[in-house]
Amino acid sequence: MGEYSDNRHGWEIPRRFIKLHELIGKGVYTEVWRGKMQKNPAREDMVRVAIKRLMVEATDKEKKFFLEEMEVLKMLPPHHNIIHLIGCYTLHEPQLIVLEYAAEGTLRNYLQRHRLGQQEIEINSGHQQAVRLRNYALTPQMMLNLATQILRGMEHLLRFKLISYRLTSASVLVAKGGVIRLTGFGFQEDVMSRNLYEATSLPVRWMCPESIKERIFNITTDVWAFGILLWEIIHFGKDLHIYRYFSCMY
Repeated sequence: MGEYSDNRHGWEIPRRFIKLHELIGKGVYTEVWRGKMQKNPAREDMVRVAIKRLMVEATDKEKKFFLEEMEVLKMLPPHHNIIHLIGCYTLHEPQLIVLEYAAEGTLRNYLQRHRLGQQEIEINSGHQQAVRLRNYALTPQMMLNLATQILRGMEHLLRFKLISYRLTSASVLVAKGGVIRLTGFGFQEDVMSRNLYEATSLPVRWMCPESIKERIFNITTDVWAFGILLWEIIHFGKDLHIYRYFSCMY
C-alpha cells in the first residue's frame, strides 16, 4: 500500500485519496457519506466506500466515542458478517472512518424491497432473459439465511466481549449478494456510556424493558433485539407498532 503503510500502522489514509460524494445518513454527531477512495497510491483506480465523518461541532465526549468506535474496528479480526474497516483519517478535523460500501443498504430497506408484490418487470434488450423480475421476493430459506448470518456476526462479537448499541434493521447492513454486515458495537462499558449520552435517540422498539428502565446493555439485551429483528425479517421490514408503548417508560 506504499504511502498508506507508513502512516499509523497502515490504517491512516491520506485525505487527498478520499472523496465524499453524497450524504446518505446522519447521527447525533456523525454523518455517513457515499464516496470513493483511491485504492492504490501508484494508480488512479477508485473503489466505492462508505465514509463516517465526525461533525466539526462534536464535543470532546463525542470525539471520544468516535475514536473508541474506530479502535474497536481496528482491533477486531475480520469476519464475513461484520462491516470491514478500510482505513481512517485522523490527522486533522473532520476525522473520517472509511468502511466498505454495503451495496444493498440497510436490512430494513432490503426487506421492504423484496416483499411479495414489490417485484418490478425489467426489460432487457439483449438476447438472453429479455424479461425478468428486478426485485425477487424473499423465500423462507432466504429469511433463515439472513437470521443465521446475524447470529454469526453476534457470535463473533461475543468472542471479543463486544456487544451492539444499535442492533436494529436500520443499522444492520446488507452487502452485495445478500451478505449481512453488522455495525455499531463496542465494549459493554463503552456501549452503556454512549447509550446514556444518546438517551433521547435510542431505538426503543428494539430494546428490552431492562434497557429502557435501568439502562442495562449486555449480550442478553442483544438477544432481545435479535428477536425483534426476526419479527421484522419474516414481515419484510414492517414496523412493530406494539412496542411503541415503551416510550412512556422514559
